[in-house]
Amino acid sequence: MRNWRITTASRRVLVALALAIGLAAVALSEGAHPPVAMAAVSGGVGALRVSGNTLVDGGGAVLDWTGVSRSGFEYACAQGWGFSDGPTDDTSVGAMTGWGIDVVRVPLNEDCWLGINGSPAAFSGAAYRDYISTYVQTLLSHGLAVVLDLHYASPGSALALSQAPMPDADHSAAFWTSVATTFRGTSGVAFELFNEPHDVSWGCWQEGGCNAPGYTDGSSSVAPYPAEGMQQLIDAVRATGATQPILVEGLSWGNDLTGWLSHPLTDPAGQLVAAWHMYDNSSCVTTSCWDAEVAPVSAQVPVVVTEFGQTDCGRSLITQLMAWADARGIGYLAWAWDTWSGCGGPSLLSAYDGTPTPYGSVIQAHFLAVQATRPPPSTGPSTTVTTTTQPTGPPVSPGPPVSPSPPGPPVTPVTPVTALPGPVAGRRNGALATTADGVLYGYGTVPQVGSLSGTRLDRPIVGLASTVDGGGYWLVASDGGVFSFGDARFFGSTGGIPLRQPIVGIIPTPDGGGYWLVASDGGVFSFGDARFFGSTGGIPLRKPIVGGGATPDGRGYWLVASDGGVFSFGDARFFGSTGGVRLDRPIVGVTPTPGGRGYWLVASDGGVFTFGDATFHGSEASTTPVVGMVASADGLGYALVDSGGQVMVFGDAPALPAPPPAQGPLVAVIGV
Repeated sequence: MRNWRITTASRRVLVALALAIGLAAVALSEGAHPPVAMAAVSGGVGALRVSGNTLVDGGGAVLDWTGVSRSGFEYACAQGWGFSDGPTDDTSVGAMTGWGIDVVRVPLNEDCWLGINGSPAAFSGAAYRDYISTYVQTLLSHGLAVVLDLHYASPGSALALSQAPMPDADHSAAFWTSVATTFRGTSGVAFELFNEPHDVSWGCWQEGGCNAPGYTDGSSSVAPYPAEGMQQLIDAVRATGATQPILVEGLSWGNDLTGWLSHPLTDPAGQLVAAWHMYDNSSCVTTSCWDAEVAPVSAQVPVVVTEFGQTDCGRSLITQLMAWADARGIGYLAWAWDTWSGCGGPSLLSAYDGTPTPYGSVIQAHFLAVQATRPPPSTGPSTTVTTTTQPTGPPVSPGPPVSPSPPGPPVTPVTPVTALPGPVAGRRNGALATTADGVLYGYGTVPQVGSLSGTRLDRPIVGLASTVDGGGYWLVASDGGVFSFGDARFFGSTGGIPLRQPIVGIIPTPDGGGYWLVASDGGVFSFGDARFFGSTGGIPLRKPIVGGGATPDGRGYWLVASDGGVFSFGDARFFGSTGGVRLDRPIVGVTPTPGGRGYWLVASDGGVFTFGDATFHGSEASTTPVVGMVASADGLGYALVDSGGQVMVFGDAPALPAPPPAQGPLVAVIGV
């Protein structure tokens, strides 16, 4: 948070400065630091880990946080009137849980932690470290994750009374050595290296070795000073043996991530997260900018909005941001859990019992609504899954967020696409196929609970998906219009939204409580309990995306291109692809194995390619284009269905009685 928001909001500054002058300061000599070895703190939150482009807990559940920054620890100690601004006891933390908060960011003061530069003795050094450790323990005991943030720092002998442009080469590495040593044995804690770096180059941000510009520290001027780079701070943390996630903000007060990927940081633990800030006075404040600058980063590494707010007490921008982040699985932490007066803070509270300001009530309501849709967190042992993608270009965002539109005939003027398959996992009583007109054909004992036969469609049907019990299904058109039948519920569509590229398929969540729509550029749109884990939308691919499939737990998915390039997101693992193999005919779909530890790719000529634990049971050259595969429930067989309705059975897949001849070419098939 920029300095002026704190200093104008706090009515205690003048009194605090007077107290600071009057207090006896016991400072260490320049270059000396307090002992860094402290007893590790134990917590009640599971381990936090990076898995692909997501944060996960110890049991592998994806974390898209709703949290707050608890401001006060960064300035109260240096100003000499306390450790924090407001209470930090069990009751005050309990009020946070009543908001649906699952993570708290704790801003820290470099000088107070290290006990240097004249920081008031009563509130710095060991006393400050013990106070912070106790507060972290209190947060963890309430099930809240913690992000420790270096918020105030200063070079040389200057006391840290405000934000600096960059970490300083004098003390910042020592600060992180001490903090990481303290908390390296603590589950549920992550480290945010530096708050809102600004006014330096990306090279300086990355490696240091430059002078950060001078700035005003409280009432004093600080001359340009040697800066420490983010890489040096990562190295300091990892040298302690700490393996927790490390959050790294971009430039321009944390609002600019454009150089984050092109100036790569090295973490031997593979646990880096991009942190991003967004306020109404930031530079990047529109969904188009977020799509262009933030979403490409979130497709490759986790992104967390560690500060956001609207300083005019409005709600339009923060509401838009939270909806945008929700659709992409990006967590966010609001600034700030404090009771400052006025809008400039901006403050969420009118009282520390959790009573919100009118502004804060908007965020509180959104947090509670989001939390109501989430399963309880898991606290099992930590696991790390490395996600790799076949190189057909870096994945980026799916474009602007979408709002659910009513079911009904699609109307968006999008160029129609040809036959493309949908997902096929499920029980195997039979199969269900559809034509581009939405006329359905069943194989075996498959109930038909409706179709679009006789309905005039503006755009063709391109995908089909079944509910868990087979008692319902969805059809999706190329403009993203969704039609639900039987016990399939309508959760939303893109039927009224202009799309950059047409929809090519629909992927249901394992419990049938939602679905993803996939566009030919790899844009992914999530509805119901489907969560966004990443996409390839918005960049030129060598070949278009033609389909996808979900992992068994619904915490990830694969997208496949027509050249067999495979892109994995969330907890979906990459097992291989045909992206570098010359194919006689294009790939038309991917079918995950029942356990999610492999997949089959099927080509339009009936060629089958196996990866992971997917086994090859045979293939058959087909002169009629194959539109999809139906795998048996045990994964020991499969059937291929061509556009004319013919079935080719392999392995233990049961024979599927053919329906009457189709009145048009089939475009998608699923197992039911």
